[in-house]
This record gives sequence, C-alpha cells and structure tokens, in this order.
Amino acid sequence: MAKKAAKKSRSTKSKPARRAKSPSRAAKASTTAKPAGKSAAKEPKRPAARASKRTGGARAAGAAARRALKPRSQPETLRCKPFSVALTADDVERSLKFWVDGVGFHVKQRWEQDGKLLGAELIAGACEIGVSQDDWGKGRDRKKGVGISLYAETTQSVDALAERLRSRNVDYRGPETNPWGWRQVVLTDPDGFRLTVYEEKKG
Repeated sequence: MAKKAAKKSRSTKSKPARRAKSPSRAAKASTTAKPAGKSAAKEPKRPAARASKRTGGARAAGAAARRALKPRSQPETLRCKPFSVALTADDVERSLKFWVDGVGFHVKQRWEQDGKLLGAELIAGACEIGVSQDDWGKGRDRKKGVGISLYAETTQSVDALAERLRSRNVDYRGPETNPWGWRQVVLTDPDGFRLTVYEEKKG
C-alpha cells in the first residue's frame, strides 16, 4: 500500500514550467525582425549617375595603369606642356598697343628700368607672349618676323574676334574656313610676326 502511494505521488508530481522568454529578448526580436515583402523598400537604389561615375573612374584608372606599364621607347621623345614665345620689338609701346588694345591680350607683368619700359609678359587664356624692346645690338634694319608664324586655338568665335579687330583698326585676313575645317583669322604685328587664331570645326 505504501509503495502504491509513493508511485502515485511521483506520477502526480507537476512538471516544471517552460522558461519564458525574457521581455528584453522578446522586444529585441520584435524590433529586429523584418516584415515580409518590405526589405526592398528600405534599400533605395543608387542613382545611375553615381554608378556611371564610378565606372568611368575605374576605366580611367585602368587606362592610366596600362599606360604606366607600357614601356617607353628609348631614348624617350620630348614631352612638353604649353610653351610661351618671346618677341623682340622695334617699339615695345607700339607692340603692346597692338597685342593688348587690338588683339585682346592682357598684361601679366611689365619690366621697367629707370622708369623706361623694357618689355612685358602678355597672356590670353593659356597663350603667353613676351614682348621686349630691341637693344639694337644686331642693327636697326634687322627684319624680325620673317618666316615665323604663331597659331593659337580658341573656343570663342573668330567672327567676334574679327569684329573686335575691325573696330580697333587692326589689319587682318578672314574670317575664313581653311581646307581642313578651321575657322580662322590671320593678323600680323608691327614687327612682322604673324598670328593665326582659329577654332576647330565642331562635330
């Protein structure tokens, strides 16, 4: 009888309740769970322009790397940046009037000594021209600009340049389109140096 009572007490002993999730864990789970079908809405697509910019940058970097790996010919050929030219003038004041007031260059620097103008550095965009007074060391009848031609490309209208030259009584030829498509104006300074200003044919 005592054995049966012991068995009954063991069988009727209550099982331990399952451990409930702590409130903090449940709350964390509810906040981190993503609702179905809304994941795409929370990740907006990047603009196509940015993607193309990154692609273009990668291509440029790859091209630069390929150029760096390509062996250069020996001896290497000369590589220069845009260069300037220096002209000698019979009358530097007259030349400055032509280049600045007439053509449209402006003075970057003047060189004077004892109050006398010896020369100047002139610029127009990326073009630089130095003009200096002849010291007559090689004679006063020396011809200076014979056989020398200067070429300057512009993104501006050479027709507008022609109008400027006309309004300032500067002699010029053009505007004209040459056989290879340049629209150009040709002018000659007081010492015979010839300048061709051109814009390349669009398209």
